[in-house]
Amino acid sequence: MKHLLLSLTVLLSGAAAQAQDLFCKLTVNNEVMVDTKVSTVVGKNAAIGTYDNYQISVRNQGAGKFYIEVYETNVSRSYADGVLRTEEDEMKWTLWSREILMEASCRLAI
Repeated sequence: MKHLLLSLTVLLSGAAAQAQDLFCKLTVNNEVMVDTKVSTVVGKNAAIGTYDNYQISVRNQGAGKFYIEVYETNVSRSYADGVLRTEEDEMKWTLWSREILMEASCRLAI
């Protein structure tokens, strides 16, 4: 029984190390559209939000590496990647065109 509890504790702590919470924000034309806390798991996308035809998500790649994916329905996908290790680290994706200024950014939630 003691070995079972120890094994379970190790498994749970390993799973917790793979999960990471982030504070993510989406702004459009300098107006905040989404400001949320996102829970990520290694190897999975987590939705940040949507705007018009854009779907924004973040992916935890493990070892502090993340990327933001912006999918414009039936048009394109674009990415920004970075390493987040401290509260001050920020990963940011930006689109600046004649029609729109859009930014998606994430920081660690520590």
